[in-house]
Amino acid sequence: SGSTVSLHFDHTPAYQQAATLESAVAEVTADHVRVLGSKPLGDDWALAASADLAVFNGGGLTNSRLGGGVTVSRGLGRLFRVELETRVLGFSEPAPILGRRLYWDPALFWSSTAGVSVNSAQDRGLGYRARLLGGAAWSDERDLAEARWVPQFGADAGISWLSERTRFDLGAFYRRSREDEYSAFGFDLTLRLRP
Repeated sequence: SGSTVSLHFDHTPAYQQAATLESAVAEVTADHVRVLGSKPLGDDWALAASADLAVFNGGGLTNSRLGGGVTVSRGLGRLFRVELETRVLGFSEPAPILGRRLYWDPALFWSSTAGVSVNSAQDRGLGYRARLLGGAAWSDERDLAEARWVPQFGADAGISWLSERTRFDLGAFYRRSREDEYSAFGFDLTLRLRP
């Protein structure tokens, strides 16, 4: 049938989930459970869903973040894919404030985006990928007087090299989830060597 379900658990420093320097300095930790599922929906169509729970400990508070999302995508030939995605998340309590808020802590954040991607992944040799997302989100943030709509934008790109004994992958991403100050970017590097 091609359907897959996976379960992940991590106990890590919270900055990997919170993406803030403040959470790293305050030594906040996170226990994160995530369930992922995917299912083909006939020729070139696919459905993916996720649910996750993260429990943040630090700054004198234990705080829970609950989230989930659904993505419907369609392949357009061998290289291209289009997708529609909706995601929701929220925190049970306001984040601790030690000078500044330790992490972004909306009571409710619901986003809907559309995207297009290209992926030339091969079993061997050089591959490349790129993805653009755009949309809007309803954001109910604790430090604002009222909930509001905010634009969403994201971009990912990467290259990879696969051989019988080597896997190399270098990627970069950028996300803008709030119109005023919240942006995230980063790089991922993977190198696997087999004897």
